[in-house]
Amino acid sequence: MYRVVYAPEDIEKFRLSSDKNSFDFKGVTFKCKISFEYKEEFMHVDFSNSVFEEEVHFAYPIFKGRTDFIDVTFNKKVEFFTATFEEDALFCRASFLDEADFMQSSFQKEADFHDVNFGKEANFYKVNFQGYVDFTSVIFNSKAYFHCAHFLNKTRVSNKACRLPIIRTVYFSNNTQIYCF
Repeated sequence: MYRVVYAPEDIEKFRLSSDKNSFDFKGVTFKCKISFEYKEEFMHVDFSNSVFEEEVHFAYPIFKGRTDFIDVTFNKKVEFFTATFEEDALFCRASFLDEADFMQSSFQKEADFHDVNFGKEANFYKVNFQGYVDFTSVIFNSKAYFHCAHFLNKTRVSNKACRLPIIRTVYFSNNTQIYCF
């Protein structure tokens, strides 16, 4: 079945009937600009294998359950402004072809960014990583900002290709492990 969102109102057809705050967007192609704003709460959201052809804005969202962005492609700018991820947030193998902005977001459990490709700038300014963080095999094709980011638990970092990330005033806990390959 070809799953596509042509307009923001099409999002409702992917709401799970068992829980009004859960969505199954697996494999969906978003052909329009999407905005989730004003502290919208999500119990479980699965965007695995989705494609966003236009800009995506998450302003103050609260992801209360596991959030899957596995194998997602963002063709335009994506913003997770002050997003709260209360459970695991999985961005494995995602492709951010334009800017990716996670400014002032909070990851309370696992934040998995392994094998992610950041095509343009990646902004993690004042991001709070409370759980396990995986940035292994990441490709930063432009600048990566981690100014005032907090890593409070075990953290793995390595990259396949990287222009020098901008890391100033980053806070690490005693459990942080940095792997540079």
